[in-house]
Amino acid sequence: MDMDGSDIFAQAAREYRERRDGKVRPLERRPDFVRLGDYRESPPMSAYEDSAQGAVETVPAIDFAAIDFAATAFVWQDPATLPRRPWLYGRHLLRRQVAVTVAPGGVGKSSLTICEGLAMASGRDLMGEWVARDLRVWLFNLEDPRDELQLRITAAMQHHGVAPDEIAGRLFVDTGRERDLCTAVADRNGTMIVKPVMEAFPKVKADQ
Repeated sequence: MDMDGSDIFAQAAREYRERRDGKVRPLERRPDFVRLGDYRESPPMSAYEDSAQGAVETVPAIDFAAIDFAATAFVWQDPATLPRRPWLYGRHLLRRQVAVTVAPGGVGKSSLTICEGLAMASGRDLMGEWVARDLRVWLFNLEDPRDELQLRITAAMQHHGVAPDEIAGRLFVDTGRERDLCTAVADRNGTMIVKPVMEAFPKVKADQ
């Protein structure tokens, strides 16, 4: 049963009065409950009753001795054989890694992302950052409609002098107003990854 804030407050107040008036017995310490740090000497936790469903479940004992948690020794490797970081844009975007730009609303995150996308799609240094070559960029804006994105991208191209043929076949744009993009959902049972969407990402092929 869902409760709003007033219901929760009323329930908490009622439980407080019951404890104050001695109507609720204090919790008794179970013999198989031990202090933190004494777990190696404690017996396995017995079955516990799920009062909400009236079901009984058994909690399996943990064999701490069987857990392999040893430290891994560092092994020297010839520096010449170490792989270099696959940077794509400055020191912010790295291939096969997730990068996040965080700022309050209305300060220019979308405009910055558009300029970064144009720089990578054109292969030009538009804002003083090194750019990898031969990149294709997919701008997926979940908030703005397509006409707003069209205005912003066109304005950025005019400001930086990017010609249409410089990004032809390299810049792709979608909006959440036209197609959904959901990678995870959260409910009372926790967070669930939307596997079909995540599994589709490596298979994405931009239309030619």
